[in-house]
Amino acid sequence: MQRVYTKARTSYGRVYPAQETNYQVDIVKGKSIVVQCDRTQKTNSFKIGDMAEYDSYNLSYYGPIIAITDKRVTIICRHDVKRYNAGEKVKKYCLDLNTFCFRNYNFELNRVSEENFETSLVI
Repeated sequence: MQRVYTKARTSYGRVYPAQETNYQVDIVKGKSIVVQCDRTQKTNSFKIGDMAEYDSYNLSYYGPIIAITDKRVTIICRHDVKRYNAGEKVKKYCLDLNTFCFRNYNFELNRVSEENFETSLVI
């Protein structure tokens, strides 16, 4: 397991160095990723083709993982799977490890789809 860090950044001339997060990951490049949260002691594992969240607002946007590297996880929209498999160009969402862990350490596909359904009835 390796510790996940935030990105070092500069904002308005002020430098913010990389900081340790509450997440640890175990990556098998091109195959799988295991995310563990120190705060909640939750562990969640993903492999290529598994669904994962890449964005959210009122609804949770998720899709299959298509690539896993040492620094990034790439996801496509679940509605673009047929187009992607046919070789068409689709939008890819490349999440750094910190963002991927934040969004997916407690991801459960059944719970998320139920919440999306309930929210879509109200919107």
